[in-house]
Amino acid sequence: IESSGDGWKQAKLGFFSLQPDDAQSEDGRNGDLCAVNYYLKEIKVGNATVRCLMRGFRESGEVFPSLGDGGDVGSLFEGEDADEPVAFGVLSFEAEPLSRGPSGKWEKWTENPDTAPEAIRVRLVVARRELLGKLTTASDWASSPRLGKPAEAANNPDLEVYEAIQRFGNDA
Repeated sequence: IESSGDGWKQAKLGFFSLQPDDAQSEDGRNGDLCAVNYYLKEIKVGNATVRCLMRGFRESGEVFPSLGDGGDVGSLFEGEDADEPVAFGVLSFEAEPLSRGPSGKWEKWTENPDTAPEAIRVRLVVARRELLGKLTTASDWASSPRLGKPAEAANNPDLEVYEAIQRFGNDA
C-alpha cells in the first residue's frame, strides 16, 4: 500500500492472489500465484482527460520469476499499458490498513514487524455525471474549485463516496 496526496488521496494497492488456470492465459501461466494492483491514472477519452481507477493483473508466469530473482516484486505492482480502467471519474482512491483496537473496533494499523494488518479500508470518491462533464483537463482534476474539500466529500452533491472494509483471514 502506498498513499500520496495531501488533499485528494491517490493510493496504490497491490497484493498477491491465487488464481485458477482459466483466469490466466495459457502462455502466461505457470502456477496459480498472480499479482493484482489498483491505482489512479488520468487517461484521454475523446477530447477530455478522465481520472480512472486502473487494475493491473500479472499472471503467474511473471510473478514466479520475480520471486526467484531475490524477491524483487516491485515491478509487478507498477502500471502498464495493458492495465484496464475499472471505474471512471474517480477523484480519490484511499487504501488504509487496519487492526482491531482494545475495544474491538477497527483503527489505523501501526506499522510493526511483529503484526500484520487485519483488514483494509478502501474508499473511492467519484464525480457524478454533471461534474464529470466539467472536469476535462488534468489541471481540473488536480485543483478545480468545483471539487470542494476532501473532508467534505460525503456532503458534496456532485460527488459519490464508496467505502468498504475487507478483512484478512479468520477474524474472531
